[in-house]
Amino acid sequence: MKTYLARGQSITFADEDAPPPLAKATINYRRIQICRLFGELVADGVSLSELPDLQAMVRPTMVYRGLDAMLRRRGGKSSGNIHNMAYMLLVIAKHHAKLRDEESQRLKIAGKRLKVERQGMTKKNRERLSQFDDEQNLNRLLLLPEEILKIAQEKIPSPTRAASLVACQL
Repeated sequence: MKTYLARGQSITFADEDAPPPLAKATINYRRIQICRLFGELVADGVSLSELPDLQAMVRPTMVYRGLDAMLRRRGGKSSGNIHNMAYMLLVIAKHHAKLRDEESQRLKIAGKRLKVERQGMTKKNRERLSQFDDEQNLNRLLLLPEEILKIAQEKIPSPTRAASLVACQL
């Protein structure tokens, strides 16, 4: 895993098939995903000797087993996280583990099956935006820039500091 994650931090000209460098947040997220897959496999009964390295974890049989464990816990329903996991494992299989094309193709098909088609906003986003269904809240939000500007002009004598405050608040 360390080799894979370290490779994602640098540009490699020698390997034409290498993916572009990854942001630090992406590398951290992938570390979490890999650890989660490892945990899923061990919890599902895979022995540590069967998982000597990342290459062993991204073989189709192990990927299927890990993803299947995740699906069982969700009552057989996929999610964006499960689909993202499948896609990340495909990338690792192709670019790091250098699996044969037929094995990579199996992982690609699995990822397509796990894709979640979302139409519209998520429930969480709808709930967060529902506060603006109230006309008074919406008006307060729309008038906020004017209110901040008014406060800055009245309470801060320095135009530079006032401008700085307005910029930070907006």
